[in-house]
Amino acid sequence: MQAEILYMDADMIAAAKPAGMASQPDRSIGMDLVNWLKNELARREGSPGQVLVVHRLDRPVAGVLVYARNQKAAAALSAQLTDGRMKKEYLAVLTGRPDGQPLAQADAPDGRQWYRLETLMEAEERKNRSRTSAQKGKRAVLIYCVLAEKETAEGLLTLVQIRLQTGRHHQIRVQMASAGAPLWGDTKYNPAFTGKRGWYDLALFARSLTLKHPRTGKDMVFAIPAGESITAHFADADRAADRIG
Repeated sequence: MQAEILYMDADMIAAAKPAGMASQPDRSIGMDLVNWLKNELARREGSPGQVLVVHRLDRPVAGVLVYARNQKAAAALSAQLTDGRMKKEYLAVLTGRPDGQPLAQADAPDGRQWYRLETLMEAEERKNRSRTSAQKGKRAVLIYCVLAEKETAEGLLTLVQIRLQTGRHHQIRVQMASAGAPLWGDTKYNPAFTGKRGWYDLALFARSLTLKHPRTGKDMVFAIPAGESITAHFADADRAADRIG
């Protein structure tokens, strides 16, 4: 998967980020998505202008991101992120089966069975980690739907569709590990991978983003097919995610 502009106008850019690329400039040497977008804008329009970060994906995670092109758009998009109007959907492959709270059918997004995880989370900034906490931290909520399961030589793998309702640091990775089903390939939170070195394909993919245009208010959906970090384990992941039970 390569970096790609999915949509662009005077207010915003929706882009696909490949795994291994940072969402914004950091201390690493490699190209980040903000500077990639500026180079692409300079090539297309003659000037890079502004590319303002609204939200981020962890470096190992591929998927859809939105950036603002001016301060007014950045404020409008950030407000949607804060109040929950911006909807983020992920696919993940878990090692095990998470222990979530079943949602009542009246609260489910569709006809399938969804589950809820709610915890408190606090960041360990010096270690670039987060953890769940019984007494302090910020509220973290997500819902998930089990799409498929299969037994492997390494144990049970579970394909889940996830919708974030808050946006905490490493939220999906930490909450799934806390629920007994850490992500495949997660060298920070999965004990099966934490002692390994080198590059591992974290099985988490930001599949779609739903938002309102920051100026017009028009409903917009940006979605891309699941990447290899997911399809290597479940080849029909997209079809499973689109199926309404």
